[in-house]
Amino acid sequence: MDRRSGSAHPEEGGLAGELSLLVDAAHDYAIYMLDPAGNVTLWNKGAERMKGWTEADVLGQHSSLFYPADQREAGKPAQDLETARIQGRLEEEAWRLRKDGSEFLAHVTIAPLLDGSGELRGFSKIVRDVTEQRAIERRLRASAAHLESILSTVPDAMVVIDVHGHILSFSRTAEKLFGFSEEEVLG
Repeated sequence: MDRRSGSAHPEEGGLAGELSLLVDAAHDYAIYMLDPAGNVTLWNKGAERMKGWTEADVLGQHSSLFYPADQREAGKPAQDLETARIQGRLEEEAWRLRKDGSEFLAHVTIAPLLDGSGELRGFSKIVRDVTEQRAIERRLRASAAHLESILSTVPDAMVVIDVHGHILSFSRTAEKLFGFSEEEVLG
């Protein structure tokens, strides 16, 4: 066992070593544990890659370190742990900080860790950077809205089909010309 974090190293073998390998293999996920007060007790390689802090940087540090200043001032770090404790889980998208001070949009899951008698032992946190994914979704929505705007105002009948001949969109003028609504002909 690592004396600093209590984590097992893979070279130790056994279940603890296998679990350590599994957690560190989650490249796109920051997986870490907190004690009941919110201090970091375990930090995976994915967290190091995503957030920039090494395990040595964060062990024993309070998890509020990863929240932007306005969220810290509003008490969000403590509120998140309390919500997870009361509800059994907290899942949200919120802005988080990297070591270099840059922010990223994170999908965050916090769960309380209870022992066999129901005593709170700490919290697990799983974080995924969804900044680029949400940006792509916004661009797709904007593109779809732009196409819808074109189809609703084009003076000629316009029908958009896929490579198999299935109707993907049907302009308002096409609806008037053919007597079918877009909902009736899609697909």
